[in-house]
Amino acid sequence: MTGGLTPEDIKALLAKPEKKPRGKKKGPDTSVRDIQTWLALAPQSRDMNREQPDLRCENPNCVDPRPPKISALDGSEIKHHFCVQIDNIYICRYCFLDGYLLNDPNQLSLTSDG
Repeated sequence: MTGGLTPEDIKALLAKPEKKPRGKKKGPDTSVRDIQTWLALAPQSRDMNREQPDLRCENPNCVDPRPPKISALDGSEIKHHFCVQIDNIYICRYCFLDGYLLNDPNQLSLTSDG
């Protein structure tokens, strides 16, 4: 026999416990709104190869106090250099730290004093 498995080798391989799949790694808890969580979400930067290279915060009431700048590369307006994607929505650091898209059970219902 040249390099084949013997019946003892096959029995030994079958006797080994199977490795269980570990599953997908869970990302950081986005309910914690601090700079460490922001960095753990791997903020994305401008990508000139995309159709829309400038990342824009999709919060209609964005709290970023900085004015937009003009890109030296293509003359386009740059509002945010880095954004993270939460639930397929891009948000800037200021809105992330301010709590935008934070699922708070207390915010799900409104009370009326009328």
